[in-house]
Amino acid sequence: MSLEPLPTFLTLPVELIDRILDLLDTESILFSFSAVCKRFHAIAYNYSRLTINFTDTSSKADIQRIRRAMRPENVIALTLKNSSRQSNIIRHFLSSVYIYQSTQLRSLTLCNIEEYDLQTIIKSLTTSKLASLSLSFGWPNEKIFGKLTQLALDINDQQPSDFLKCLSSFIDLSHVNEIWLLEDYSCFLQLETIKNLLEQTSNIRTLVSGRIDHFKIRLRQLHWMKLVLTRIKHVSTVTIQHYESSSNSIPDMIKWLSRKGKKFSVDDKYKSIQIKFDKDVDELSEVKSNHKRLKLVHHRQTS
Repeated sequence: MSLEPLPTFLTLPVELIDRILDLLDTESILFSFSAVCKRFHAIAYNYSRLTINFTDTSSKADIQRIRRAMRPENVIALTLKNSSRQSNIIRHFLSSVYIYQSTQLRSLTLCNIEEYDLQTIIKSLTTSKLASLSLSFGWPNEKIFGKLTQLALDINDQQPSDFLKCLSSFIDLSHVNEIWLLEDYSCFLQLETIKNLLEQTSNIRTLVSGRIDHFKIRLRQLHWMKLVLTRIKHVSTVTIQHYESSSNSIPDMIKWLSRKGKKFSVDDKYKSIQIKFDKDVDELSEVKSNHKRLKLVHHRQTS
């Protein structure tokens, strides 16, 4: 009577061992499990469900050790997190591992990523099979553009409502004295956007728009009316409505416009005044080609 040898861990099918490896962390698979025997080393070498996670506590030595032992095509999930306490972890990892080599990558998480690294990665994702992409950006403590004086904005109707807050995180808006609004012709520019621009750019002297032809605003004080007229250019008309509590604002405005020789008309009830301008389209065309422009685009998520 012959006795069949009892199955041992060493003789288990690869499929079952892979299920066990799913419960282990990457370091245990690459450095502990693979060191047991030649068979386990071969299984670990071909294990195609690796999950890599480098955070702000990961040292450069750990990163180098893992990236030398791993095969990029076996990674299905990758998390990289930059740290303010050490050099760029994302860039350090990508210096020797190319995303396009990770052909089985399904999940990519990048925390506190910088724009340069994002551009590098995006180019490699055009043919990827990603199912999940998570990005977070860390803004610098100091303004990147601290002495910017001219700003041209490409705006569409999907820009985020807090885009000015985003701008102010890396641009010192107090030094900006000229803003050009280069709106998409399909968009509707909210008056609140203009108001916020004027409030946050205290040094602004010129606000230009090629899309806005007729500008209407309600103001309470005379100096605000003058401010709008001196800063907004390239519109056909500006209509100013006054509040009921500011009964003298329109008459005072009429006197000021008359002294300036401006063309204007007043409604019968003296509740609003319309000022007419001649638009200089040549100057607007020049700024579109010569100014550095910042495009504000917000992509809606689709299910």
